[in-house]
Amino acid sequence: MSPAVGTPVGAARWPRSTEHPGNWEAPLQGRVLDLRDPRAWRGTVAFPSSSPDPDAVNEYVDRLLAEGEFSTVPVLWDLPSGQQVYWQRPASLRTYAQDYTHWLRARCDASERRDDRLEVLACAV
Repeated sequence: MSPAVGTPVGAARWPRSTEHPGNWEAPLQGRVLDLRDPRAWRGTVAFPSSSPDPDAVNEYVDRLLAEGEFSTVPVLWDLPSGQQVYWQRPASLRTYAQDYTHWLRARCDASERRDDRLEVLACAV
């Protein structure tokens, strides 16, 4: 997937997926940020401050782009503890709708393997 800026994405980040399927929480959702978005660079080695100067970020990104292609994209994730940016390989991302559908199927499959009748009935609905 080559996600566009602003696209809601998932990456198989499913809280509690190692527990009983009934405990699984919905997949985490993120949004792809523009490479030039200062939030993508906050707290990095290049910009250790909490609010990088947008002009400095633009200059830095221009220099990096001139040196080669980015292999990752910044994604602003909605985590239980708040929002956090992680740089992701585009191939590890899928639309949030796809990730959610995959999570539902995996949860139902896990319930069937455990023979959890109530969970399996919920999957059939």
